[in-house]
Amino acid sequence: SLEHDLAVALSRSGQADKALVHFQKVLEHDPQDVGHLNDYAIALARLKQFDQAATILKRALAIDDNDPNVYDTLARVATAQGKLDDARRYRRRLIALLPGDANAYNELGIILARQEQLPEAIAQFSQAVAIDPSHQGAGENLRQAREMLANQP
Repeated sequence: SLEHDLAVALSRSGQADKALVHFQKVLEHDPQDVGHLNDYAIALARLKQFDQAATILKRALAIDDNDPNVYDTLARVATAQGKLDDARRYRRRLIALLPGDANAYNELGIILARQEQLPEAIAQFSQAVAIDPSHQGAGENLRQAREMLANQP
């Protein structure tokens, strides 16, 4: 809908506060639309309203627990909150849904590296590179994780 498109455009242009009003109108008409809920949660996250975003995303999962976009957003929100175990779980679910998504493996590797689980992080970065050898970031993350592991006592 035009209202939804406007809300997304506002959110992406740094006007997430204005976008919320439009997302709320969109959701009044279709409160069960998982894509709209996900986009609303992204706008909330841009305003650092992470708890509200997580609540909206969990509502979306109650409607459709196989939507990869919701798991991606949940992982980003959990990471922003420092809830890395949750973020890791959401990334693993995303990978189960989209096993060919190099970015999902790279993002999981980043979480694992932050948790100092370097061998597992290296495995995830390696998988990302195997899927997409030109993936921006995965190759560099793989190199850095290997270097960090080699320099551990």
